[in-house]
Amino acid sequence: VGAKSPVAGIGVENLKEAFKLTAPEVTRLGEDILLESEVIACSQE
Repeated sequence: VGAKSPVAGIGVENLKEAFKLTAPEVTRLGEDILLESEVIACSQE
């Protein structure tokens, strides 16, 4: 009880700041859906 949600927080102001992810693997778990993805390494600009 009291744990933060995995989607809590303010997020990013600009989409360019967001993590880039690979296409998700989708798994059905009863009435829930699990989405799994890998973070794509970004280039250092």
